[in-house]
Amino acid sequence: MSNWEKTFGKRDLPTPPAWVNFFNPQQWQDFRQIVERYLKNLGLPVRPENQGFVVLADHAGWTKDTRIGLSSLAQKCYAHPQSQWLAVITDHFEAMHKGFENEVLLQDEIQDFESIRDLLAIRLWALEPELREKLIYREDLQDVCSVLVFDLPTTIRSVSSDEAMAWGKTNEELFAVALENLRGRELRLTEHELDDGINVLAITGDDFLIGSQSLLLEQYPQCIGRFGSLVAVPNRHVVLCYPINEPIALEAWTSMLPVVEGMYRNGPGSISNQVFWYDNGAFTHLPHSQEQQAVRLSPPSTFLTTFQE
Repeated sequence: MSNWEKTFGKRDLPTPPAWVNFFNPQQWQDFRQIVERYLKNLGLPVRPENQGFVVLADHAGWTKDTRIGLSSLAQKCYAHPQSQWLAVITDHFEAMHKGFENEVLLQDEIQDFESIRDLLAIRLWALEPELREKLIYREDLQDVCSVLVFDLPTTIRSVSSDEAMAWGKTNEELFAVALENLRGRELRLTEHELDDGINVLAITGDDFLIGSQSLLLEQYPQCIGRFGSLVAVPNRHVVLCYPINEPIALEAWTSMLPVVEGMYRNGPGSISNQVFWYDNGAFTHLPHSQEQQAVRLSPPSTFLTTFQE
């Protein structure tokens, strides 16, 4: 009996859990078996947990108690034919292992702020509550943490509170440096037509931190209209913007929602399935709910009164 079966119980074609609800039961079974077989072939001692594995002992460069999340990997596999899943999984874990080598080099310089300042960046992350007290973050978008990270050659690694304390810098100073480092990234800005002739702009790229460009919208004036912009950050590779120049923002908001939901569900690196109103440097959450076959918008009064002249 496999570790997965010991943890989840042996059953035929188990229903995929919520975090991989894009898989059908057969795909979910195949995915978990391929991952488990790959780790077994590595000889890596692991224990399944809710959304991945925990490494049980130091082994071949892997550190004990390392947590291996599978959400983004599952999304990557779902985006490829199943015949390519093993290759996708292999690339994913090899990149993770190379990240450990980056970590060794980082530790030699981590006490010297000037040596590491160019590595600082910001990752948007739906951060679990139990991790928040250990990391440096702020909340620019509701329910999304802007986390201070090291942007290493093959991996992204969060900065711990203890590491930051040694530098003698305020959080405001650290975020200012990290934001400046995010400028000038290689990305694409393209226009796309949604329903009802609504056009949105998409900031995209292969960089894992493209989503963080939402914090630098002032450098994309074409993304900001007379009344600000509708903004969504569904995953780490895209920022969607609708510049608001006329009072048709509710229609645009409605058109954006299914697109945002799809990008959030498929990932990789899901961040938020919500839409926000960006105006004068601040983000306001625009709540919505699904009621039977219709979407109900619940815009705050400040959003509505903006269009009243």
